[in-house]
Amino acid sequence: MHSLPIFAVVRDRPVIVVGEGEWAAAKRRLLERAGARVVGEEETALLAIVAVEDDAAAEAAVARLNARGVLVNA
Repeated sequence: MHSLPIFAVVRDRPVIVVGEGEWAAAKRRLLERAGARVVGEEETALLAIVAVEDDAAAEAAVARLNARGVLVNA
């Protein structure tokens, strides 16, 4: 197993969302309902959600974020 399910308190915290379209929009809505401040990839955050359909683009986004020390859900 290479992953672990976790719960994160995101209220008033920046969370990066990478992606466009309905999948990313649904993630943004979910985070906003939980009180998160949704920000772009250029911002600083401890958590990011990658909602990108293209596998290569998703892997590239995960690598960029991991290199910055961001915990990523993809």
